[in-house]
Amino acid sequence: MIARLNLKLTRLLEHADIKAAIGAQSFEILPSNPEQFHAFVKSELVKWVKVVKDSGMRID
Repeated sequence: MIARLNLKLTRLLEHADIKAAIGAQSFEILPSNPEQFHAFVKSELVKWVKVVKDSGMRID
């Protein structure tokens, strides 16, 4: 199911009108597969956890 959804979404993002609409909002399309996306999210989490800890931010 995830693979099918990814394939359809990737194909949708290839359409010129979709690219233009997303680009007009200053976003960049970077299609990936589920494994690549998982690795990206994991790396971002590690990076931002460090930033928050290093800054001393706290939720009271």
